[in-house]
Amino acid sequence: MICGVKRQVITTSHYKVNLMKSKGSLIICLILLLSNISFAGDLKAPEIPEGEVRVFKSYYATKKDQPDMDNLLMKAMLPFAPENYTGEMRWEGEGEKRQLIYERNATLINGAIARLTFTFDTSPDFRLRDFRNIIHAPDGTKLRDSYYDFTEPSLKYPDRTFSIYVGNMLIRSVDLAVGVRIPWNVWLSPTAVYPFRFTVVGEETITVPAGTFECYRIEGHLIPEGLTDLTGIILSKALGKYYFWVEKGGSHGFVRLRWPLSSGLVPGLRTRYQTQDLVEIRGGEQKE
Repeated sequence: MICGVKRQVITTSHYKVNLMKSKGSLIICLILLLSNISFAGDLKAPEIPEGEVRVFKSYYATKKDQPDMDNLLMKAMLPFAPENYTGEMRWEGEGEKRQLIYERNATLINGAIARLTFTFDTSPDFRLRDFRNIIHAPDGTKLRDSYYDFTEPSLKYPDRTFSIYVGNMLIRSVDLAVGVRIPWNVWLSPTAVYPFRFTVVGEETITVPAGTFECYRIEGHLIPEGLTDLTGIILSKALGKYYFWVEKGGSHGFVRLRWPLSSGLVPGLRTRYQTQDLVEIRGGEQKE
């Protein structure tokens, strides 16, 4: 049974009657579903207080999510996952030149330190302008220093293109309610940009080391119908879903994240999730 519509064996004599019943039931079902769905409007600069710092700690929520170190692919991927990280916000400039700076400092499981700095324009629309990614080995050796300019005309990125690391900024820039969908484009590399969607699926009260919070629960995934190249189609099957819990009040700060650490596409390798919980809020908004 799908949405209350039973599968029926259609014979010649009953074809028209059964087909009309099925169509009518499906129309009613679609109306009920769509009545609880709306799409987020224009992006606006999130009302994030100056100096807000959120600290997160990573762990594996279930035994099934524990990394399988006997699997070579998992063993290769795991060292680059964050063990913990902090996200700090600050504002620069005034008026139309006002910008939001988000700096994310992560200690990776392999001991390396990753610093990602993102700059957002706030006028005329809220958008990601650029970001820089610097990684140092545990001994201080610089392993990577990359800069990406999202405003470069030749790249022709579509509107609402954000790095996967700042999906939180996108969520904080729209009005949230259960049923709201947030379409955007996820940037994985300069040549890999794919349609993505967040959906506010419900409300939930959760407890993390930083306290107990009333949250919206949000799910995110690639949009298969928007994918045309082989890489995108494979990714839509491999990445699985992303799960987020954000504060209902204030500027919808993140409280918990669950993201796929490994692919479920590779035979013998199920999708495993790493969970990141908020352990501390410093400066900016303080939870009472």
